[in-house]
Amino acid sequence: MAHLRMLKGDYNEALVFLRKVIEDSSINYNIIAEDILKSYKETGLPEFLVYYAVSMYYTNDEAGLTTGYEELLKQDILWQDMLHKLLPDIDVNKKEEI
Repeated sequence: MAHLRMLKGDYNEALVFLRKVIEDSSINYNIIAEDILKSYKETGLPEFLVYYAVSMYYTNDEAGLTTGYEELLKQDILWQDMLHKLLPDIDVNKKEEI
């Protein structure tokens, strides 16, 4: 549902669904990652950027994770904390570890 909402440009509804499923590692993040990034670029909402970084983590895309994290560093610490809660095994305070 989140994917369909992003495709339709219904970003608030997409976030509602993403919040419910983002921690599920069985999701095919390859399908939704690009649309999450597009949603971030369209809206500027950092929550999409957090979810993009999570999707890059689950797809083992180190370059995408690094890019998402570096962009996240420009946002409020709240969003970095959110990423840390979703992915506690990465240290969001140490960029060189990502």
